[in-house]
Amino acid sequence: MSSPSRVQSFFLELAMVILFFSLAAAVVIRFFAAGSQLSNCSRDVNGAILAAQTAAEAVAASPEIQENSTVYYDSQWNRTDSPDAFRLEVSANSELSGAGTLCHYSIIVTAEGDEKPLFELDTAKYWPKEGKAS
Repeated sequence: MSSPSRVQSFFLELAMVILFFSLAAAVVIRFFAAGSQLSNCSRDVNGAILAAQTAAEAVAASPEIQENSTVYYDSQWNRTDSPDAFRLEVSANSELSGAGTLCHYSIIVTAEGDEKPLFELDTAKYWPKEGKAS
């Protein structure tokens, strides 16, 4: 009689070990999935930061006031002509004074279909009136 009891306890122990390793594997897979999602989010934010900095540098290097504009990017952060994965919007607000013009720029990068911005950057540039020192 001890032999069937041993077999049953062996199978019960084996089932518990399999259950334990299954749960451990599920937890590990969940960690890897969360890590992958975090990596993708980080890649998107880094791309948004670089795109916004590039737009701010283009505004700073421009010899004239830039108007509102929109630039589209694909999922690999290459510029495209039509809406794809990401959108960069530059909005300008000018303040005229006797000495020149101060233009404030707001640069917002969002993922298409998402209302929450990935990155926002505010910058400004001053253009003195002609004939005045800057």
